[in-house]
Amino acid sequence: MIDFWAEWCGWCHRLDQTTYVDPEVTKIVASDFIAVKIDTEAGKRSAEIATRYGASSRCPRSLSSRRPDGSSIT
Repeated sequence: MIDFWAEWCGWCHRLDQTTYVDPEVTKIVASDFIAVKIDTEAGKRSAEIATRYGASSRCPRSLSSRRPDGSSIT
């Protein structure tokens, strides 16, 4: 699970403060996913990864669930 975010994004911080601290959510994520957070503005490589997976720089709040081969889980 890739969580794209930016420092200035209020919704990103809200998700961190509510959803990601919920015990049920953390249990599911820990058991079924490898969770990764990428700051879309941390540098060229981060921006390239965000673009590759369709995260917007205007509103980076985006979650992308991927299989080991990189294909999307829908």
